[in-house]
Order: sequence, then structure tokens, then C-alpha cells
Amino acid sequence: MFNSNTQKIARNKHGTIIGYVRRQNAASTSQEIVFTRIDPLGVKTEVLNETHATNPPCVESGADGEFFALFPDWSLSLLHVYVWRDISVNVTPERHVFPLYGSGKFSCSFDESRRLLYYISINGDLVSFNVDSGNFSKQQIWTHATNVAQYPYLQISGDGSLHVFWNTLTGNKISYRGIQYLVTPDGALNWYRNWHPAGSANFWLQSPINHMPVLSDESGMSFLLSREEDLLRNSFMLSGYADNDAIAAIWHSVPNQFERCFVKFERCTSVLVVYDRKTLARSYQAVPLLLGRIPVRPHGGAGLIKRGGKFYIVWNDHSDVIVARLEGSALVKVARESIPGASDSHCPYALTVERGHDSDTDIVGVFTLLMANCVDWATSSAPAGTFEGKLFRFRVQLDQGSTGP
Repeated sequence: MFNSNTQKIARNKHGTIIGYVRRQNAASTSQEIVFTRIDPLGVKTEVLNETHATNPPCVESGADGEFFALFPDWSLSLLHVYVWRDISVNVTPERHVFPLYGSGKFSCSFDESRRLLYYISINGDLVSFNVDSGNFSKQQIWTHATNVAQYPYLQISGDGSLHVFWNTLTGNKISYRGIQYLVTPDGALNWYRNWHPAGSANFWLQSPINHMPVLSDESGMSFLLSREEDLLRNSFMLSGYADNDAIAAIWHSVPNQFERCFVKFERCTSVLVVYDRKTLARSYQAVPLLLGRIPVRPHGGAGLIKRGGKFYIVWNDHSDVIVARLEGSALVKVARESIPGASDSHCPYALTVERGHDSDTDIVGVFTLLMANCVDWATSSAPAGTFEGKLFRFRVQLDQGSTGP
């Protein structure tokens, strides 16, 4: 169903770690969170840790073999950070707890060069945690304007820049609007509408913003990445992407502000924007919701990633996981796999893919099954305790096809 802006699966030389919610309670105040490790050969699976909090975790990995997890507990206003230095030797994490302000959707990313874990939620608080020293700091990136922030997304590019994307929401109404963007090249000391190490075609965009925080919508100093026309549509961000040369985002767009793409998929358009960080050239492209003659029912999207210089998009519809490569104006199906047990009443939920690297030759991701009205999610109210406890991992080998859910 919905996409997830938190990475729940990460890999390094010590294997794979996955963090997910196994079961929820009625008020979502004490959900069962499980961390699972898969060995480097993909054979042995073991539970590393079980705990309770209000939200599922995001997980990150370090080049030296570390794993990190961050997850909030809104009921106690706390942010939990777990650090596994070497899970091949010790599966017990270091635990850190910090005060937390705000609630709602959040995103995380790890800056290897600065050894900083970043966390941001919809209130605009950016948390930085140094995984070596244990130092913790917080700064506010935006304050809510008339149109509030939703679904933030963080990503570190190879040049060490931290890129922040977020959707805006019309007041308290469930109508999504534009996609805003900011970037910092120096560990959150200075913020820019755009920044490139070699300069850019517009000095004003290359100059730091003098007054932070910015307003959350296009009335402030952040950069409107989506089209102005999307401000009058229901435009729901699926994912952002950033590397040394370009930033990109993909979103679902429906003409009626109060229609949902996953309900009115026949009226839905998916739009991809690619923005050159140096030349400032910006291209918008409608992404077809057809793979051959087979429609993609856009119930959610797990990510926009690059492999071998090509953009790949991962979706789920009612009962399938779909991986497609963007070639010009066409989508080329890489894999489409049926999900065991999926039906109109059991939906894939919180599908997420590992960001990985452009040089990777595969795509891995995870999702859970949720009991809900998958045909008309807008009228559905999923009852408490309805996560099935079934975690699905999928892997697509790009030169050989899918290994299946």
C-alpha cells in the first residue's frame, strides 16, 4: 500500500539486517519491533533483538561492517539508536536514548565520511548522532507554513552532501501538493536551495540561505522540485534520489485534489523529475503505468534507485511486487512477482528497498502483509493487531531476473 521513506533493510560484509513491526496494538503505542539478521551467504536467519515502540525502525550500514537502527517512541517522546559494531562477534547492540520532539513520518540516512546518523521527522527537526563519539545535536530545518510538511526523505550523495526532500500537505486535509528540497554540503552547517562542488549556473542558488529554518512550503526559501501545476493536484511523493550530479523525485499525481491515486488509479499519472545540480536543467517525464499491456495499479512505491546509471522504480500493486527500469519514455519490466498470500484483504504494506550503490547488480527489499480493504483503502480502517507477522524479502538480480518474494 503506502511507500516507506525509511530504509528497513541494509547489507554489508557481515550479512543483512532487517527491522520491521511484527504486531501492532490498538493505539499503536507499543508495537512489537524485531531485528533479524541474515548471514552473508543468505542461509542462516536469526533474531537479533526484540523491543517495543510506536514506529518501525530505519536501518543503515557502515563500510566497516557496522549496522545502525533508529526508531522513535512518540508515547514517551524518545528516540532510540541501536549500534551493532560487528554482529559476527556480538549480536547485542549498543543502546542510546535521546529526547524526541515531533511525531509522524520520518527518514534516516548515514554519512560515512562524517560518521553521522541523520534523522528527520515532519516537524522539521534534524537530529545528528555521531556513532563514534556519541554526540547528539538537533536543529530545526523548517517550520510549518499554511501547507505543512509530510513524508520527509533523506539521502547522502557521494560528495558528502545531505539532501532533504519532503511533500507538503494542504492544511489538515489529506491532499498532497508540491515536493520541496534543501541540501547541505558541510554536515548541516550551511543550507542551500542547490549546491554543486564545481559551482552552478545560478549564483543565487549556490549561495547559502541566510535565515533558518525555512517555511515548509513554496512560500519559503526551499526549492520547489515538482511542477507548479502539481500544487493544484493531489501529488503524493513516492521517493527522492540524489547523487553527485543530479537529484530526482517521483510522485503520483491525480487531477482532483481529494482523490487518491491508489483508489482512482485509472486517473493517476506518475511523474519523474530529474534535475542537474550543475547546469540546473530540469526534465519532467510522465512514467507510464503500463508494462507492455499490463496495467500497474499504483497502490504504493518503494523507491527510486539507480543501478548501472539507469533509474529503477519498485512498486507494489494489490498482489505483485514490480521492478521496472526506465528506458527513455518507456518502462521495461525487470521482474513482476506474485506475493504469496496476498489478496484483496491482505495487502503488501511499507514496501522498502535498500538504496545500495549504482555499481550494485541487484535490488533487495522487504515488506509485510497487512489486513485491510486493498480495493478501496480510503474506506478501510485496519483493525488493531492485524500485521500478519509475515515478513517477505525479495531480491532481483538484474542480469538474471528475480529470485522471488
